[in-house]
Amino acid sequence: MKFKPTIDAANEGIRLMRNLLASESILAEIEEIAGLIVDCFEHEGKVLICGNGGSGCDAQHFAEEFTGRFRKDRRALPVIALMDSAYITCVANDFGYFPWWS
Repeated sequence: MKFKPTIDAANEGIRLMRNLLASESILAEIEEIAGLIVDCFEHEGKVLICGNGGSGCDAQHFAEEFTGRFRKDRRALPVIALMDSAYITCVANDFGYFPWWS
């Protein structure tokens, strides 16, 4: 089949989403975390998130969805990704990576 790898990957994604939707414990955990984030905003706090490597990119994207008005026109929400690749590479270029990670 010409598109088999693509179809297999899409079917795996669908299977994972169905499993997520069927799991009351996972859905409850997601709602609890969402409630904590809302509570943070209601108390004028900031959400700080981080990651390493690809997870750092996910953290940046997650923060951008809050600050970039995801899905509707609203005020930006205070979320900061503690993973600034431009800063890290700038400092590492001048001083090397060892001081950054030490």
